[in-house]
Order: sequence, then C-alpha cells, then structure tokens
Amino acid sequence: MRSRDIMSFINKAFAISEGKNNISGNTINTCEHEYSRKRREALEYEWRSAFEAIPELIKYLSRFKKSSIAFNEFCEQSNVDDLALKF
Repeated sequence: MRSRDIMSFINKAFAISEGKNNISGNTINTCEHEYSRKRREALEYEWRSAFEAIPELIKYLSRFKKSSIAFNEFCEQSNVDDLALKF
C-alpha cells in the first residue's frame, strides 16, 4: 500500500467507527472491500485504453480466490478454455 492508501484506509475506518469506542473487525473488512474495489476500478480505468478486456481478465483471475497462482494451475486446459471463450 502507498502512504496515501494507508491514510485513506484509516480515515475510512475512523469515519465508519465515528461515535464508537473502537474499530471492529467488521469495520476493517468493510474498509478492505472498499479499498479493493477502488483499486480495481483505478486499475481498469488506467489500463482499459491499452487492454479493453482488463475487467473480464480481472474477474477471471479473481475466481482463483488466492493471492498467488501457480503457472501450471493458471494454464490448466479448462482455465485456458474459459479465458479464451471470454475474448
């Protein structure tokens, strides 16, 4: 995360928790989802002119539900077929 992202994240948590004594786990989860959504939108906006299918590719990659994907897993025939059919 960049410094400004951290500050934005913390400010969002404070705003959601206004009037409460602490920042709950649910608040942190809400902030994480909001941060991820905004970063995804920014990435799509930045790259869409060069790669129109970036939203579909991100959606495809998000189905793996992991922070990293092994190359052989990404290249499994069924995954490649699914991706090819989208483009």
